[in-house]
Amino acid sequence: MSTAEIQAQLIDLDGLARETDRAEREILRKAQDRLSQLSDQSGSEPEERLLMEVIHKAQAALGASS
Repeated sequence: MSTAEIQAQLIDLDGLARETDRAEREILRKAQDRLSQLSDQSGSEPEERLLMEVIHKAQAALGASS
């Protein structure tokens, strides 16, 4: 594999990493928005628990990418 091919692959990987980071931030934002909508609703505990899991996973993924 030539240096140019390696460089092209690294550029592709960097682009994918940035795209993944943007997606995780969007997931985090949407989950937080939905969680705040549910805060006043009774019977929403199961969804709240799932959203908290999603939020923790997104935060962990974003923390790992920093």
